[in-house]
Amino acid sequence: MMDATPFPDWPPYSSVRATQLLFQAGKKLKEEYEDVEDFGPVNLGISFAPPEGVPGSKFINKHGAEQRYSDPGEQSLLGGDIDSKNTLDKNYLFLAQKAGAEIRPMTEADKIEPLPGGGYRIHCLVHLHSKNAWKRFLRKWMPFFGKLEVEEVSYTARRVVLSAGSIGSTELLLRNRDIHKTLSKLKGPVGQRYTTNGDFLSAIIPFRGIFVSWGGLLGTILALIIQNYVILIISILAYFVGLFISRKPFDPDIGPTNSDFIRFKGEDGSTQGAYLEGGRYPTPGRLLIAIYLSVFKVFRPRHYKKIIRFTNFLRKYIPPFALIARTWPVPILKMGGDKAVGTFSLDESGRATIDYDIEANRDFYTYLNRLAKRVAKASRSWWIPNFAFNLTKILEVPHNQGGLPMGENSTVGVVDHAGRVFGYKDLMVLDGSIIPLSTRPNPALTILALSERAMEHILAQIQKSGDVTADEK
Repeated sequence: MMDATPFPDWPPYSSVRATQLLFQAGKKLKEEYEDVEDFGPVNLGISFAPPEGVPGSKFINKHGAEQRYSDPGEQSLLGGDIDSKNTLDKNYLFLAQKAGAEIRPMTEADKIEPLPGGGYRIHCLVHLHSKNAWKRFLRKWMPFFGKLEVEEVSYTARRVVLSAGSIGSTELLLRNRDIHKTLSKLKGPVGQRYTTNGDFLSAIIPFRGIFVSWGGLLGTILALIIQNYVILIISILAYFVGLFISRKPFDPDIGPTNSDFIRFKGEDGSTQGAYLEGGRYPTPGRLLIAIYLSVFKVFRPRHYKKIIRFTNFLRKYIPPFALIARTWPVPILKMGGDKAVGTFSLDESGRATIDYDIEANRDFYTYLNRLAKRVAKASRSWWIPNFAFNLTKILEVPHNQGGLPMGENSTVGVVDHAGRVFGYKDLMVLDGSIIPLSTRPNPALTILALSERAMEHILAQIQKSGDVTADEK
């Protein structure tokens, strides 16, 4: 359904330099170290143009939904992934709508109330844009101050499936157990065994002459100020020597994120101990131009290619821009079999907070950093630690898992192997919240496979008895 395919090895995808950098590092590391298990392209749920196709052009997918082929020149975080990612609205939800399902946008489930005769009443909050012009202005330009208006609605359903993700689904069940008291019979470790999949971030700068060139640039400025022409000549030479011993910019804003990986064994020799992948982000100069266009004119993902051409012109003819372009780091996204777990609780407003034992992962993060330093050395780059984490101890976590872990019975799990909630008939959870431990690689395909398998069991049970009940051992 998601049509996950490896990142292509044909143009223009094969010319994404940041991806090729990780491929080359992976090849070198695999030749040198026994704990390197594999490297190469990641299977991505993105529609890439075939060799004879045109990136950015539209097509109709096998389900009948309109999409676009991914164009590596369109920055993915600034809309380049729109319609090229095989998101649910292009497959599962698209087919569900064709079969009669309704999608209610801006509608937040709040209370799940079991009905006496079976089924549930779902109380929701519909977030609406205000009709007041001033409030709409605040919402658009100062979203933290411009709040949406809320309207309460409710729906009834024979069966309910929660798929709000680790944080959303866990928060919803905790709120209904502890605040609304409508699901007071919930059993098992509700809100426990949260994991981050070992997510940790650092970066590399593939520019070995960075200090020589920056020293030369600063020396040039100083020499012009003090009018010392000897220092000026030496500084200019240092600037260009630094560029000469480096390579062309690797442009960490081009191409989709997580398109490459290097897989390592764990410290204990276990398989799939750690994954290192290359990240992407809009580089500051190009981002500022995109923001300017968004505010004062109009910005569309395809416009990023014009921004690239303009900044490449600056790099070629204005020396400092060539140096700046080589200075942007390539993020290294790291994940794997960590040890830390967290516990959910609700704050005064009924929103989830997580008590996460970061210290339990100290040795694991040190191990990941050692691997990242290897990657930096193999790619002839400088390694950069995660300064934000070192200062704040705050993690960026894209792969939240757990909170409603599966188990064989209600003592060790909130749901069974098919996501059926213990203690409640016709109530299911199918998302990353039911995964009881770190998956190690990106969990998207694992969650998809788990959900597909669960629905096979659930549909068979409905056909047999009409009810969905947990399988407790």
